[in-house]
Amino acid sequence: MLIMATQQTIQWQGMDKFLNLLSTLGKDSVQYFGFALMQEAQAAFLQSQKEVPVKTGVLRASGNIIPPSVVGNQVFVEVVYGGNAKKYAMEQHENESYNHPRGGKAKYLYDPAKARESGFERRLAVLIEAKVRGLV
Repeated sequence: MLIMATQQTIQWQGMDKFLNLLSTLGKDSVQYFGFALMQEAQAAFLQSQKEVPVKTGVLRASGNIIPPSVVGNQVFVEVVYGGNAKKYAMEQHENESYNHPRGGKAKYLYDPAKARESGFERRLAVLIEAKVRGLV
């Protein structure tokens, strides 16, 4: 999951068993992995919408999920805020000294993504298995 507002990538450890599962899917593994990553991104995005600072609502409304893309052997799903106001979005995200009287907080994207770390591999494996079986 790539966090564009801060130009950080969150990487999860202990992926060996999960990657072995993907390798059994052959050429379809990228499609299934992208699907599962999209589900994780949507969950992180929904939480970030509750945490993004609100003054006029423009920053919250700028949130978006960019569907899976493949670069080499990597699959990316991006959760982004800011659009044309990318600099503003980054400042709001990084500056923890700001007061947000109308709600929201700094790290509004990083914290929800980081919170998804626990159980990440298990959730992806369950989603991929459900997709392979045609249940989702």
